[in-house]
Amino acid sequence: MSTSLSSMDHHHLQACQEDMSNLVMSATSSSSSLVASDGSTSPSSQEEAPATATATTQQDAPADSGVAATTTTTTATAATSSSVKEAVVASSATAAVSDVEDNDDADDDGDDAKQKKQQQQDSDEQEPHSCSCYRSVDRAPPNAIFKLQDEYTQDEHENKSNLVLGVAVNDDGSLVYFDAVRSIEKEIYEDTQSGKISHGYPPIGGLAELSQYAAELVLGENHTFIRDHKVGGVQALSGTGSLRLVGEFLHQYHRQNSSVYLSDPTWANHKAIFTEAGFGGAIKSYRYYNRDTRGLDFDGLMEDLENANDGDIVVLHACAHNPTGVDPTLEQWTAIAALCQRKQLMPVFDCAYLGFASGDIDKDAEGMRHFANTGVEFFVCVSFSKNFGIYGQRCGSALFVSEDNEATANVVSQLKRLSRPMWSVPPLHGARIVTGVLGNPERKARWRKEVADLAERIKDIRQRLRAELEECTKDVAPKGYWDHITNQRGMFTFSGLRERQCEFLKTEHNIYMLPSGRINICGVSSSKLSRIASAIADAYCKEN
Repeated sequence: MSTSLSSMDHHHLQACQEDMSNLVMSATSSSSSLVASDGSTSPSSQEEAPATATATTQQDAPADSGVAATTTTTTATAATSSSVKEAVVASSATAAVSDVEDNDDADDDGDDAKQKKQQQQDSDEQEPHSCSCYRSVDRAPPNAIFKLQDEYTQDEHENKSNLVLGVAVNDDGSLVYFDAVRSIEKEIYEDTQSGKISHGYPPIGGLAELSQYAAELVLGENHTFIRDHKVGGVQALSGTGSLRLVGEFLHQYHRQNSSVYLSDPTWANHKAIFTEAGFGGAIKSYRYYNRDTRGLDFDGLMEDLENANDGDIVVLHACAHNPTGVDPTLEQWTAIAALCQRKQLMPVFDCAYLGFASGDIDKDAEGMRHFANTGVEFFVCVSFSKNFGIYGQRCGSALFVSEDNEATANVVSQLKRLSRPMWSVPPLHGARIVTGVLGNPERKARWRKEVADLAERIKDIRQRLRAELEECTKDVAPKGYWDHITNQRGMFTFSGLRERQCEFLKTEHNIYMLPSGRINICGVSSSKLSRIASAIADAYCKEN
């Protein structure tokens, strides 16, 4: 009978041991000294232990048994007179034991607390465990333009103004939606519903008509280069995609060790595009903007390009220079073309604002047309985002112009090859809009008129803004100080404001513009023009 009871007791005690072990582990999460790191038990308080525990010491327990083994041994010596309930009580008592009997003075308690604090600090300083091999990758800074746009969106001031993004907007701040574009979109929708057109893949080079029409805008509809296949191209993802594609081609096929020259200043993305294309260590700048005259530094431009190595690459803005709004005259374009031809420089035209400078597509393209007529080979990166108002459709064309039609065919074939691993095939909707407008004489004429009207509105805003600024600063600014507002062309004006003044306008007047002082003229609405002019005058007068 006693043997049977011992077995039963042993069975229950084993279960109690497991329960108690869990209790002890829970207790040790907040009391670090109950179980030592090697698995042995710290001495318990004799006063709090059951009377039967005095017969067994911590040294009697196996090194890896822990507190539970000690309790089991202690309880087993009194198994004949103890019940399972007593074992549980003993287990609970042991689990409730104080941290360590040896810590019986304040100094030891303080040392232990310091040690635990230091251990916690050491643990906090260690890199958290991560299953990703990219945790150490640096976090990229936000894009400056879109960061300002986010700040503007979050600004709750009722009279805030957004002069940041390079988009054409109406007087109420809504995006310009050309009637010619609206008309063709209805037709595209109907043709899609009827099954006349589908969402199937286009060719690798995109819609062939798109590059055809882009070439006609750049060179003129009846140019012999179009007829003789001396100009060709592929559809690309607007201006950025076109530049990136051309940059990749130049990196693979242009002269070794060539540098890329960018205007100073230029669109911020130019440097990033050609860096990613492989020209990171070979990007240089040529003087372009004269901050004293707020006009073109033509002498500096010519001198810097003259000092370039033969065969280097130069990025030129076709018209409505971003960010300055300053363009060369036709006479100056003639001189630049002659220099490029003599030094065999490779021009790359960024053509994003055709029609926005003068209101006349043909006049805005005269620089590129002169290059073609004098036999200079060049690339053109055309964007339809602005002059069609289809920013999100990412529609553009990368063109190559050469007197050698065999060379043109070779280049176009490589542009197709390079585009395949970049975006496979380009999107269709934007291309259908552009080709649907430019391929229809009535729509095309309407579109050209709408572009001209928008350019006239931009000119009108420039005139009114200049007049307001002259009135607000008549006692401070020298005569003619604000002439650059009307001398510059296109969507942007380089105001001449410094970064700290732009920050002042944001914080004090809720007017958002780039730190460079670039203003999107379209963002100056009629209802807020006087307020914007007054704020700019305030920023100017505080430093003059």
